[in-house]
Amino acid sequence: MNLTFDARHASPEFVILLSALEASGEAILITSVERDPLGPRIEYYNPAFARMTGYDRQEMIGQTPRILQGPRTERDLLDRMRASLASGEPFQGEAVNYRKDGSTYLVEWLVTPIRDGGGRISHWVSTQRDVTARREAEVAMRDSEARFRAFVTASSDVIYRMSPDWSELRQLDGRAFLADTAQPTAGWTAHYIHPDDQLDVRLAIRNAIRTKGLFELEHRVRRVDGTLGWTLSRAVPVLDEAGEITEWLGSAKDVTDRRCAEDHLRESEERYRAIVENARDYAIFTTDPEGRITTWPPGAEQVFGWTSRDIVGQPVDLTYLPEDLAEAVPMVERQVARDTGQALNVRWHLREDGTRVFIEGVMRPLLDQEGAISGYLKVGQDVTEKRQTADRMSVMVGELQHRTRNLIAVVSSIARETMEDTGPTEAFRAEFNDRLAALSRVQGLLSRSEVEPITMGALVRLELDALGASTAVDRVSVTGPDVVLKPSTVQTLALALHELATNARKHGALSHDRGHLSVTWRERMEDGECRVALEWTETGLETVMDRPFSEAESGGYGRELIEQALPHTLDARTSYVLRPPGVYCTIDVQARSGPQCEDKT
Repeated sequence: MNLTFDARHASPEFVILLSALEASGEAILITSVERDPLGPRIEYYNPAFARMTGYDRQEMIGQTPRILQGPRTERDLLDRMRASLASGEPFQGEAVNYRKDGSTYLVEWLVTPIRDGGGRISHWVSTQRDVTARREAEVAMRDSEARFRAFVTASSDVIYRMSPDWSELRQLDGRAFLADTAQPTAGWTAHYIHPDDQLDVRLAIRNAIRTKGLFELEHRVRRVDGTLGWTLSRAVPVLDEAGEITEWLGSAKDVTDRRCAEDHLRESEERYRAIVENARDYAIFTTDPEGRITTWPPGAEQVFGWTSRDIVGQPVDLTYLPEDLAEAVPMVERQVARDTGQALNVRWHLREDGTRVFIEGVMRPLLDQEGAISGYLKVGQDVTEKRQTADRMSVMVGELQHRTRNLIAVVSSIARETMEDTGPTEAFRAEFNDRLAALSRVQGLLSRSEVEPITMGALVRLELDALGASTAVDRVSVTGPDVVLKPSTVQTLALALHELATNARKHGALSHDRGHLSVTWRERMEDGECRVALEWTETGLETVMDRPFSEAESGGYGRELIEQALPHTLDARTSYVLRPPGVYCTIDVQARSGPQCEDKT
């Protein structure tokens, strides 16, 4: 051992003791007796003491213990220590010392004398222990206990104490929420906890005990009046020096009102979610204050076509028509909603596939807790079909009005022309009724034209069937493609076909067995327009024509209708030739559509 004192004057036991001190984990300091005017000198300190103070192994040798004592070391403590040492008695004390780096620590020490072989005190042995952490913990514990007592006094929450394994409720101050305990009870779960929540409570307790951590759970309890309520319960473990749980201290807050409000809100949200998710013809979604889409339920996907993955985060402008965007309609609607609380949104919108959908809806601002606008709620119903039906009805009413006016004019014209041909005779009544019947037949076709388009073949066969001519298959041939006619074309064209068919029955190919009637038509594209050209050919009339033919050749209602009315009203190109061996008439008008025209287009 490297010691500065003479071990020869020490007892053999002392020498053996020094060897043990080198390996000791206790901080040990050996000083000389107080013969120096400045006090005892440090002659030995072991490695544990060097670690505690921060000084090197030989750095304090020859120094006085004052090197460790600060100006705040109590004078009274030092005086008592000197008196005890002078009497040869051990002395135990506690003081704040300084390490080499200037930091302080609280030391607890025991000073005992070392006697030589003659029984005289030769040295003092000081066993020291750094108790800073323990003292800080004790102070913290006292402060914590003081705060806890203040909390218990001031808190309105339930306060309780539990045994280490929670098998016994030791104390409970129910604060008029739960029933107080008069004495420790082991059956507390059955008395306080709802049966459906007891398993959750046991599992939370088990986890808290396993981790020695916080117990926290929200569950139902039986209140002091016997009704059920909700509590948020928290408890912390109290540990001993060995780290073992001695008990649990906890508090329980009455959260019944909040939980009921949350349950009510959750039910409302579930009802709202069910409505939103099942309203397939309603687009209900939200945006942020700048108009970027934040939610996009299934109804919105159904109405607009975009999926939630594709549209959320995108501007709502995607759903507006270009002409509305040019007029800043989305921004105007947000401004109106901010100023008035809502903005109507009744207009055509765009779908993901480029088609249009008509929405009848409203936009309202969403407010946060401070009353600031956090976004917008948009609710709109897809009324495209209703809108289209209304548009069709409007068109139909307008067309009906036009047709009615036109029909009256046609009837007047038929009456006038028939009167000019026949005069006010019985023949006038017969011919006028015949023409009105033709007009009635074509009106029947027009009334079904929305669901059953009128074709050239249907129109021709309608007139031939009315004359009974369609049964004469060996004398009548009708051929042509399935060409759909424009409704505005049908009425006048039908009257022209009626006049041709009536003349064929009275005077032409259908008036005797030698005649033959051929009706053919074809379609073609001309300057981007689909047209149909009909050819009416009567043959087998080689003999000299009788008077009605002569009248038709020189004039008459049917010929006037073909050569003047059709070109004027339908922009048709017509020709009418009446000479042996028969009649040749062509009518070329615009058609609505046809397979060949569509193919060419």
